[in-house]
Amino acid sequence: MNFPCIRCGLCCKTLRNVSAAAELRGENGVCKHLEGNLCGIYANRPLACNVEQMYLQYFKDFMSEDEFIKMNLKSCMNIALLHGAQDIANFFRKRLQDNRQVPY
Repeated sequence: MNFPCIRCGLCCKTLRNVSAAAELRGENGVCKHLEGNLCGIYANRPLACNVEQMYLQYFKDFMSEDEFIKMNLKSCMNIALLHGAQDIANFFRKRLQDNRQVPY
């Protein structure tokens, strides 16, 4: 799977109410491993941060890879809206409407 992450870092800045990410969360609700917009422990990131492994371990029997990617793109769009990043949200909205994946 090639999840079409654009590396905006917004998902890592939205951990305040994510119980699965409690060990990653700094006092400000941002992942303590976020360096700029990139993960400082990417090669060893937890399962909750690994879209491909989450799909393989928990979702592959319930939905197609394409459905899973679209579900995550919708989450990315909503997180962008939460942060007031309208341009990023519009980017994901367009990709979902066009039924295309986002290129790296």
